[in-house]
Amino acid sequence: HTRGLGAVIEAGLQRIRVSTFSAVDAHYTAYYQPRGYTARDVRRSIRLAADSGLHVALNLLTFPGYTDCEGEVEALLELVRTEGVQEVQVRTLNIDLEMLRAAVPAPQGREIGVTALLDALRGAGVRVATHAWQKERVLTA
Repeated sequence: HTRGLGAVIEAGLQRIRVSTFSAVDAHYTAYYQPRGYTARDVRRSIRLAADSGLHVALNLLTFPGYTDCEGEVEALLELVRTEGVQEVQVRTLNIDLEMLRAAVPAPQGREIGVTALLDALRGAGVRVATHAWQKERVLTA
């Protein structure tokens, strides 16, 4: 379900921004511990927004050594391609490494580096940006 998203789209919503730490359902669930919704519901909301012509952006909470591992990158690319994400805002996840390891299953595959992650997103046709110094900046290669 999308919990009223259709109604706010009908009322004139033009953009949607969804925060995520991981596009792997089990990792998303472990990190956010959602109540009353699932990672699949988040995907349905993204798809509904994209299908309705909204600008769809992700706030990607990044943690080097996790977000840039092959399994995470592959899942993220699949999400942006299949669900219609147009932009990724890169955010730093400020968390203690031991707390992260205790809460979320280990990522799969080798670490490719954040630069390679950003390049992969750009290669998928996604705008990559950050809010640095209180002003949005588009990250270029």
